[in-house]
Amino acid sequence: MSKFNSTLTAERLREVLDYDPGTGVFTTRIKRQGSKVGISPGYTKENGYSYMHIDMVSYMTHRLVWLWVNGSWPVGEIDHIDGNKLNNRIMNLRDVDRAMNTQNVKKARRNNKSSGLLGAYRKGNRWQAQIRIGGVGTTLGTFSTPEEAHAAYLGAKRLFHPGCTI
Repeated sequence: MSKFNSTLTAERLREVLDYDPGTGVFTTRIKRQGSKVGISPGYTKENGYSYMHIDMVSYMTHRLVWLWVNGSWPVGEIDHIDGNKLNNRIMNLRDVDRAMNTQNVKKARRNNKSSGLLGAYRKGNRWQAQIRIGGVGTTLGTFSTPEEAHAAYLGAKRLFHPGCTI
């Protein structure tokens, strides 16, 4: 059992919630603690992910989707293929290991203030493209614009990161 999982079963989950695979939304099946039947019981935290409480335990909604649809908890992490943390349609979710999940990053980190583009960093008055392959940082070259560096990064990402969906 993963650190994310609990003793919650698919049967219990299906007893208290309905799931619509077309919208990715759960709705309540039974009246609980003042809530009405048919409402979406989820809430969003500061990290951008949706959560729900079931039997007084908080769960990440995308993991509940996996349990509801597949009948078992995911083995690894759930990756949102399109990068949208709130798109919990089953067709947008995949059970992957940590390395694969991190390969599907769609936006530059907040600390990349130089270009705001994945893989493009200022190097003097030019732009350098960098990527991690097998945990090792690799420089792909220097370019005149951040867009050129970003394009080089995307090409390498598609080639070397099987989890990449961009």
